[in-house]
Parts: sequence; structure tokens; C-alpha cells
Amino acid sequence: MPTDCGRRLIAASPGTVFIAVSIAALVLGLVLPRPGITQAPVPAPIHWSAEQARDAGVVTIVVAKTSDAGGSEIVLPGTVVVPPKAMTVVSSPLPAVVQELFVSVGDEVAAGDRIARIASQEILEWQRALRQAEAQEALASRRLARDEQLYAEGLISASRLQDTRSEQRITRLAADERRRALRLAGAGSTSRDFDPALTLTATGAGTVLDVQAAPGQRIESGTAIVRLARIGALAVEIQASGELAARLRQGDRVMIDGCTTAARIASIQPQVNADNQTVRIRADLDGAQRCLRVNQYVRVRVASGAGSDPNRIEVPGAAIVRHQGQAWIFLRTADGFMPRVVALGNAGGDRVSVLSGVAPGDEIAIAGIAALKGAWLGLGADSR
Repeated sequence: MPTDCGRRLIAASPGTVFIAVSIAALVLGLVLPRPGITQAPVPAPIHWSAEQARDAGVVTIVVAKTSDAGGSEIVLPGTVVVPPKAMTVVSSPLPAVVQELFVSVGDEVAAGDRIARIASQEILEWQRALRQAEAQEALASRRLARDEQLYAEGLISASRLQDTRSEQRITRLAADERRRALRLAGAGSTSRDFDPALTLTATGAGTVLDVQAAPGQRIESGTAIVRLARIGALAVEIQASGELAARLRQGDRVMIDGCTTAARIASIQPQVNADNQTVRIRADLDGAQRCLRVNQYVRVRVASGAGSDPNRIEVPGAAIVRHQGQAWIFLRTADGFMPRVVALGNAGGDRVSVLSGVAPGDEIAIAGIAALKGAWLGLGADSR
């Protein structure tokens, strides 16, 4: 038997019946899942290497209670480099042929140690020019001695003596110039023998970074043969978000994994990287440390702000991802990151309180979140 609602529907006009059926279909379409619609993703690991995370601009922190050591510890990626002021180059002063190399990459040298021996035809020409200048200086000196004697006897004028003195002074300066040129080139100026070979030496103590020439190679004037880094004078280039860089200052102390003493921030670039929107920061290491190698990837730890509630865990608001009505963070794992749901408390400034889902010691991402979310949701980023 039709119900009252059924009788009214039957008695209604055809247009009314069509509208009622359409509304019912729309409601059912909103409530019931439709084929082909992707449901909310389950937590799945994002398999990223350290290089992939760095290229995506990911920055992480180690979570701590607000009462622990002044707050959280921010972990930033960095690369060990040699500052330009700590690098020297041993180069050829003139066109030559490399005869022998005395060092290899990684060797430590002291000031005056031999680096390379080269041979050049121009050295012979410089030595010949020096001998000629020395002969002219000796001749001018003998003329000056004779004219001084003649002037004392009243046989020549004072003007002639003055001309002789000027000539002797000019020849002495020319000979000194030739001696300095040979000395700067590394060739001795005292030997009377002509020798086309030069021995290039280190101007200070350092470590050989690379050797850019080989025995038998013909090189031009100014060609670098060896690059040296002053021993212990290393720096770390750090990538940080603009928000974090704004809170750091020159002279701040940072800790580097593998080193026992802190480094100090030497410079903060005023511009951001166009590719990943990070700011480059340079921290100089103590010259006495030998805990790092050039081009090594490292993790740098920077203390962040403190909180007042010892029972509260705070994280930067930039670490929180909103998706499907829930709050998520990206937890660092051994081979990448894992999305995790968190329960949030009160927010203050640029930080938010986390009630559950994060524990002290967890390492979470605070920058590069968009790239991580894209990889998680499969929006053009490969997480495998």
C-alpha cells in the first residue's frame, strides 16, 4: 500500500516529481563515494635522500620541550667549503712547461715547500737582461768613481758630475728591477749560470685542494697549477628559511655534527635562492678543528626560542599541514619522511602547541612543506 508521502508524490505534477528525484540523486551523490574519486591518503613514507630533501629546500628541527635548553633545536643542511680568504693559488708567472710536481691532493705543505718545477725560455731572457743591467751598473759605478776624483782635482764641472751620478742611479734601479722580477718568479738572481728551470713554492702552510696541471703540460702565464686551503680555515654554507634567517645574527654560535666546539655565523646573505627560497648563511669554524672535509654534507644545529610552559611542546606553525580537516606534520625517518596526524593546542605568534603526535627528540620538517605534500599526494613528485 502506498504511504501518505507516496500518494502525494503520485498526485503531484510531473515537474514536481522530476525536481524531487533530482534532489534525491544529488544528495546520494554527495554522501556515497563515487567511482574514480580518490579518498583521503593514508600515511605513506616519502622515500627521499638527503640530497633530494636539500634540493627541495627542506629544513628540519629536533623537537624538545619548551623547558629543555631554551627550546627546540633547529637542524639545517650545510656544505663544508673553503672561504675565498683562506684559499691561495700557486700559478706560473710566465709561459712554461711543467717538468715535475712535488705534491698531491690532500697533502699538507708548509711555507717554502716545493710545489712544482717548470721550465721556460723567457727565464733565460730575463737572466740575460739581468746580466746586462748588472754590467751597465758596474760600468756606471766606475765612471762615477772616476768623475768624483776628477771633480775633486778641479778638472770637470759640477754639472758633469751630476750627470754621471744620475746615470749610475738609473742603471742601479734597472738592475734591481730585474732582480726582483726573477725573485718573484721563483728564480734565484745570484747564480751566474743561465738556468731555464723555476721551482715554485708555497707561500704559507695549507692543504692541497686540487692539482690542475700535469708533467709535460704547456701552460700560459697565470695558469693555476695547485690550489691550497689554509689549514683549519673551513666554513659551512647553511641553507635556512627566510623566517629563521631573520632571527639569526652574525656571531651566533652553531653546532655542527661531528665537531666538539661551536662555529660562529660570519655572514647572512641579504637575498634568497630563487630555486628553493632559502637564505645562504656562512659559519666559520675554529682553525684548530679538523673534524670536517671540504665538500662534506653536514647537519648544523641552531637553538630556537624558549617557551614558558614546561609541559608544552611547541613547533613552528610552518611545520603544520592542513589536509582533509586534519593537521599533519612530516616526520624525518631513516630514508625520508612520514606524514603524521597531530592534535594542536593554542597558537602564539609563529609557533603552535602540539598536544599529541609529536614527542621530544622527533625530527620534523619546517620548510619545503609544499614539496613534501606534493610528493605525499602524488602531485608530480615521486616519493619512491
